[in-house]
Amino acid sequence: MTRIWVIGANGLLGQSVSAALSPDKRWDAPERIHWNDERQAVDQLRSTIKRFFNEVGSGSWNIFWCAGRGTVSGDTAEMERERGYLKVLLQEINGQPLTTQERGTFVFSSSAGAVYGGGDGGPYSELSTVNPFGPYGEHKVKCEEIIQKFSGTSPCRVAICRISNLYGPNQDLSKGQGLISTLTVAMLKHKPAPIYVPLETVRNFIYADDASRIMVELSKAISVRESGTFIVKNVCAPHDLSIAMIVHEFTRVFGRRPPMVGRSPKVHAFSPRSLGVRSVVEQQIDEVPATNLAIGISAIRRRVLLKL
Repeated sequence: MTRIWVIGANGLLGQSVSAALSPDKRWDAPERIHWNDERQAVDQLRSTIKRFFNEVGSGSWNIFWCAGRGTVSGDTAEMERERGYLKVLLQEINGQPLTTQERGTFVFSSSAGAVYGGGDGGPYSELSTVNPFGPYGEHKVKCEEIIQKFSGTSPCRVAICRISNLYGPNQDLSKGQGLISTLTVAMLKHKPAPIYVPLETVRNFIYADDASRIMVELSKAISVRESGTFIVKNVCAPHDLSIAMIVHEFTRVFGRRPPMVGRSPKVHAFSPRSLGVRSVVEQQIDEVPATNLAIGISAIRRRVLLKL
């Protein structure tokens, strides 16, 4: 029996990953971790990990790290705390018997935009040189380095998923991020949405359910490979889109052009014009058709209407 724990199960990605798992395999933590209180969070994390492995017993296990509230304009202290929590988790895994570790798989959600965004244009694949964009990009690269170091000492299988721009109906609107969610709210409230980059800017947008399916299938694929397997995969949509193309799709779905206002905050001053993403690793997992953008926009629209 495989037990699967999704850390960050209440977030946009975590909810989709949880929904993609078999209910009989999914393990729900007995208490919600208070991430904002560092001392309490560490104690809760350690006790929860111990309880998880007690329930795993002699079976196999998967852990998906989907946690984190860091953003491009986020607080560096918060990012440092997140790295500390990640280290605690990996230390606890490393403290398990080797026979337990080698029956497990750890999947970490990273950010393609953050780790490639400091470059001079895409598209970027797993073969591209990492070039972080700003403090958030540096944070994600440091997380990946922590995980890669851990992988060199543990026989468990490890996957780092560099996810492109994630969107979906469970986006936390209070974080003030997510172009597609922001435009949807603007359309429904008839208020202009701030646009921080030119309409010619190119990005890759992937629907949360599509990203979670790729992550879950990747975990299944590597779980049967030799112990110590380490893999990095870009999790992205088949096609990149310009902001102008997204605006056009909103016009088609809503029947009118979204209200927008241009802004140029310091954090976006050096944002690359093109940040396309590709995957050349485990491409067979990407063969299932992706969610159409219009369908994704409509799903977000229905969810936002319920909250208004």
